[in-house]
Amino acid sequence: MKFAHNILHSPEELLFIHEQNRAILVSEFIEQPCSFTERPISEQFTLALSILKVQEQAHATTHGHIKTVRKTFGEVRVDGYLAKCQTYITEINVSAKNQTLEQTLGQSIELLRKNEKNIEQYTGFLTNWDLTPQNIRVTNERIYFLDHASFHFGNKHESWARFINFMSLYEPKVAQALVEYVHNNRAHEEVASLKLMRIYRLVELIRFYTEWLTRTEEKVH
Repeated sequence: MKFAHNILHSPEELLFIHEQNRAILVSEFIEQPCSFTERPISEQFTLALSILKVQEQAHATTHGHIKTVRKTFGEVRVDGYLAKCQTYITEINVSAKNQTLEQTLGQSIELLRKNEKNIEQYTGFLTNWDLTPQNIRVTNERIYFLDHASFHFGNKHESWARFINFMSLYEPKVAQALVEYVHNNRAHEEVASLKLMRIYRLVELIRFYTEWLTRTEEKVH
């Protein structure tokens, strides 16, 4: 991407073939001295911030930019986020049948609709739908992204939201540090956009788990 201001490193592709309607990819294995979450909290925060900033620097600001990446990565604008969120909510309500949850989800989609301009303002950025420590490897001060299928162009805070929501469960101090960084160093509009994307991704996560209700019983249910 000629318009990107930084290089995103990825493992070397060793094999890519189509076979029986499947795509098979074999890539180089990236060794790393320790996993992301085994590092000190301060180092996790610094690395996470670097990862998120690198993605932000790939910003498709013109029609020409979008045209060159749309077929490869795909693009999500505000109408796409709203449509997906409504679909998730409909599916959740069918599976969960919980009135309190239904009311909360209704408030969530209304909040997104009332702030359409804020969501759209930060679209056109390279973002990663599944940005978690498992999909990152760090070695020799280089950050490698593993899950290329999760990249698309959309609201830049979608990656922030996914990572922060994940770290809220597994390393809350890192999640809180990232939220505080945005509050202290970014514009008010970015703070609002991050909140909206965190809500969107949480609706998506609830949908993922409620899908299991029809397939589980007893303690697992």
